[in-house]
Amino acid sequence: MVVKPLDLETIFVQYFAGSMEIFIGLTFVLVLYLSAKYRMPNSALIIMIAFYSMLLIGLKAPTGLAIALLICIFIGVGWLGAKLWKY
Repeated sequence: MVVKPLDLETIFVQYFAGSMEIFIGLTFVLVLYLSAKYRMPNSALIIMIAFYSMLLIGLKAPTGLAIALLICIFIGVGWLGAKLWKY
C-alpha cells in the first residue's frame, strides 16, 4: 500500500494513533502540555480548544467533540457575561 507524502490524515490517524478518537485525545493532550509549558492564560487555551474543535468537527470527528466545543463556548460566554456585568 502506497501512502502519498501529504496524506496527513492517513499517516497520523491510521498509522500513528490507530483511530480518530485516540488521535483527538493525543492532540488535546499535546495542546494542554504546550499551554502549560508556555504558561498560556486559561482564556487563550479555551479559545484554542474551541477553534481546534471546530476544525475537527469539519473532519467528521465524533460527536463528543461537539459537546466539548459547546462547553468551551458556554465558558467563554459566561466569562464575557461576568466581565460585562461587573461594569
